[in-house]
Amino acid sequence: MSASLHFSRQFLSELEANIAWYELRRPGLGTEFEQAVYHALTRVRDFPKAPPSGGCSFAPSA
Repeated sequence: MSASLHFSRQFLSELEANIAWYELRRPGLGTEFEQAVYHALTRVRDFPKAPPSGGCSFAPSA
């Protein structure tokens, strides 16, 4: 059974702002960032005791 994740309004607001910022830099980049965050949070939720993976895996496509 996976854990539940709960986020503050501030976190959600900042996430939305960052997605928009990336999207303004290049169409589609905000979506890539959002998917990377979703993937990372899903891993945290599903494997809360797992050690860190060694860094951020968000690498924008060219």
